[in-house]
Amino acid sequence: MSVLRVSRNTSPRDFANSIINAFKEDNYKSPKEVTFMGAQAVDRAVKGIIIARGKAAQMGYDIGILPTFCDINVENTEGVVEKYRGIKFILVWHEINKKPFYQDVNSN
Repeated sequence: MSVLRVSRNTSPRDFANSIINAFKEDNYKSPKEVTFMGAQAVDRAVKGIIIARGKAAQMGYDIGILPTFCDINVENTEGVVEKYRGIKFILVWHEINKKPFYQDVNSN
């Protein structure tokens, strides 16, 4: 599963393009994982996903979103890895009006 990371400095439009490109790379088959932490990163991630869903809709598809919490490991300046609590979205590509996106996740 591809992992995409979002920070407070991520451009929502660039992130949307990254989502679409990640799906294109494996022929729209496997789910993508997005991880982030912090209010600004949440804002950027959600805006980017909304933009990506609009682009997918133009192709007759949708992107399903399954949110959850996760642990994110961050290495500080001294090289020590610190664990933080973050948010993870699983993104699933599916045809509009075909079947619910959660069925696609369970079939993998």
